[in-house]
Amino acid sequence: MRTKPARVRGRRWGWAFATAVAALCFALGAPAALAQEDEPTEAEKEEIATLVRRLNGRAPNLRASAAGSLGGYGPKARSAVNALLTRLKGDPDVGVRCAAAEALGRIDDGSANVVSALATALGKDDALRRSAAYALGVIGPKASKAVPALRDALRTEDAPARRNVIRALGRIGSDVEKTRLEMAKLVRPGLADGDRDVRRAAALALVWLDAGDAAVVAPLGEAVGDSREAVDTRIESAEALGRLGPAAKDAVPPLVAALKEVFKPVPGILYQDEIQKRHQELRRTVARALGAIGPAAKDALPALEAVRQDQDEPLREAAKQAIERIKAGS
Repeated sequence: MRTKPARVRGRRWGWAFATAVAALCFALGAPAALAQEDEPTEAEKEEIATLVRRLNGRAPNLRASAAGSLGGYGPKARSAVNALLTRLKGDPDVGVRCAAAEALGRIDDGSANVVSALATALGKDDALRRSAAYALGVIGPKASKAVPALRDALRTEDAPARRNVIRALGRIGSDVEKTRLEMAKLVRPGLADGDRDVRRAAALALVWLDAGDAAVVAPLGEAVGDSREAVDTRIESAEALGRLGPAAKDAVPPLVAALKEVFKPVPGILYQDEIQKRHQELRRTVARALGAIGPAAKDALPALEAVRQDQDEPLREAAKQAIERIKAGS
């Protein structure tokens, strides 16, 4: 599915709304699709050029909106990297700098100048620290040069920034065993953080780093079962519990609760159809996680049997396979 970038004409969106739209596009898989066909069409080149010009506009909200929209193009907007770096390093408005940082994470594949600029941004105010850490996490292992700056940023008193820093460390260290061990040492103290979201981020990061153990099961289970949590965080948490296999048996109750959950549209919220699709993906992921837990998830069998009547064919198949795996080891 290709998510259409924000229109470039006649929009007076503030930074928060613009970046929220771009972030939703990212969560729904737009950058993955763009990465497969990352050469822009002629029409897209014109749209990107228009957005780059808007980065120099007088109104901060328009500059931020332009940056957020460029991020929605993913790698297709590589021609905008230098202009976004200029905004990140020198725009007088923090909202514009944040939007530029996040856009760079979606567009760039880890070039030295971008990683360096994002690492420097980690030492600024908390809002920019959150955005820079988010961007480095999106870039992943190619942002390894930013690890010292991320380590320093863990000391911030801003919980959302700590959460994003921990997630970035988990993503960056996921490829190399030596790096994974180093990152796990940095991340593990987050399990005892006073902030719930930081604890959940630490649990996720440890699983990404192949360092998950019994201590991560509770925060991951809480995240999966929390209907107020972002659906993509719930999906990530369910995937992580599946990776833990039988060791995640204590998370069966919240997994079952998520499997039974019925999507309820919220009036006035954009992209309801897409959010509903992600909710269905959550239920499929939960079913697969229960299957990976195996016989220890036998209490989930009634809920899995009920799901086999669902209209969603991939969900029915995931439930069928989970039932087979649970029964096979009983």
